[in-house]
Amino acid sequence: MIVELSAAQRDLLVALVDEAIESLGPEIHHTFAARYRDTLRARRRELRRLRELLTDVAVLEADADAASAPNPS
Repeated sequence: MIVELSAAQRDLLVALVDEAIESLGPEIHHTFAARYRDTLRARRRELRRLRELLTDVAVLEADADAASAPNPS
């Protein structure tokens, strides 16, 4: 699936994913039910993968912008 986002939209998504990841830590720690804890850990793994995808795209865009910038010499 291809989704086009502005840099501001991507930054907002990264911030939201970061908040979700942070909020899962205490919830995992305080959960007694093993199955639910495993579900939360799986969700945290997926959120970390999503964040990695979003930030990898930012790096690729920055590299592409630098490559297409006019040479000052």
